[in-house]
Amino acid sequence: MERFFSNIIGIGCLVNIVLFMVTFVVAGLCKFEILPMSVLFVVGGVFGIVLLVYAIPFIGWLSYSMENIKGAAVRVEYPQKIALGQEFPFIVHVKNERTDAELKLEKVTFLGTYAKGFVAVDPESVADSFEKDFTENNNFEFELSIPPGKFVTLTFRFQAIKLGVHEGELGIHEGIRDTPTPISTMVTRI
Repeated sequence: MERFFSNIIGIGCLVNIVLFMVTFVVAGLCKFEILPMSVLFVVGGVFGIVLLVYAIPFIGWLSYSMENIKGAAVRVEYPQKIALGQEFPFIVHVKNERTDAELKLEKVTFLGTYAKGFVAVDPESVADSFEKDFTENNNFEFELSIPPGKFVTLTFRFQAIKLGVHEGELGIHEGIRDTPTPISTMVTRI
C-alpha cells in the first residue's frame, strides 16, 4: 500500500511540475500577446484540476503514513524513582506482532522533559548512532529488522542529572510512523 501511494505521489509531482512550467510559458506568451488570454485560463484550469486530483492520494498517503506502527508491541522497564547522579538501565522490549512482514526499527527517541533529566551513558553500545538534537531529545538510530513474531530487547543506560519529575514519551520509529509510550521518572536527592 505504501508503495502504491509513493508511486501515485511521484507521478503527481512530475505531472504538476510539467503543468506548472507549461502554465508559466503560456503566461509569458499571453503577456506578450502571442497567445490569447483564454489559453492561459484553460491551461490554468487544467493545472488546478490535476492538482486537486493528485491532492486526494497525497492526503491519503499522509494519513496512512502518520499512523502508529501496525504490529509493534512495546514494553519498557525502568525505575519510577531514582537518586540524583545514579545510573540505571532503561530496557525496551519491541515485539513484531506482524505475521507476514519484518518490522524495521530505525530510531528510538526519548521526548519531553524526560530527555532533559538524564544523560545517555555509552550510547554507542546500544545504537548505530546517537544524537542529542536542538530540542535536547535523545535520538538513538538503528538499522534493525525484527522478523515476524520475534522481539528484540534494547538496554539503554542513563544517569540522572536533574532533580524533579521527568515525563515524556518513548518513541519507536519505523519510517515516519511511530509507537509512543508514556514514561516518567522522579529524580530525588540521595
